[in-house]
Amino acid sequence: MTSSSLIDPLEVADLLAGEISGSNDLPGDISRLIRALDTLAYAIHFTSPETPDGKTGESDSPRLDYRQVYDAVKERYPPLGCYWVALHPVMQDGVEGEVAVADAIDDLADILIELSDVRRIRDGGGRKDALAALRARYDMHLWMHVHSLRQYLEEVNRDD
Repeated sequence: MTSSSLIDPLEVADLLAGEISGSNDLPGDISRLIRALDTLAYAIHFTSPETPDGKTGESDSPRLDYRQVYDAVKERYPPLGCYWVALHPVMQDGVEGEVAVADAIDDLADILIELSDVRRIRDGGGRKDALAALRARYDMHLWMHVHSLRQYLEEVNRDD
């Protein structure tokens, strides 16, 4: 965390992971999930993808089982499903837009697995490695889930 931030990116990651998994002992709540995603998207700007020694904070620990995580998230958030997402949304001359189907449960499962990896790195290697891992995972993978999922969740929340 930098001195200019008022938010701890690792704490935010834990809060989001708790909301997705239910480890916060609260029922699944789409409004709370939206706030947690927004907070992560903000907090990520206070991280760097590299530690001072040039590492990107990787973990040798085994990852969570995708199928188990997917099934648990699906049970926790039954109203969520598939949604449309624009691929390559930047409009350019000569390039046709493309739409694909995304799966909100898959998005949440992937986010939870990545954030769990970050927590293991923090627990095993320290804060700097965990911050680098969080940023690297966001830059490589999480960004594509967080922002399209956020828009979908807002629509679902408004339809209730």
